[in-house]
Amino acid sequence: MWALVVSIAAFLLGWLPVIGLVVGVGGVILSVLAKEHSNRRNFGRLGLNLSLWAVVFNIGMIIMVAINLIPPAGNPPA
Repeated sequence: MWALVVSIAAFLLGWLPVIGLVVGVGGVILSVLAKEHSNRRNFGRLGLNLSLWAVVFNIGMIIMVAINLIPPAGNPPA
């Protein structure tokens, strides 16, 4: 159950570049443990899917922030 809660939190915190990634990785770890040791394996599968989507989305957000922080090469700063 906690895997699903952490996964939903990771998905919602995906807009915050580093925090969402840390929570997403924690959600992946909890989801894998839930799939192996819980009797509610569907929660683990759903949590794993949400966590993986959150991690992928968050890596994309980090790339977008990095691209926007780097100035273009051809234009000198004003």
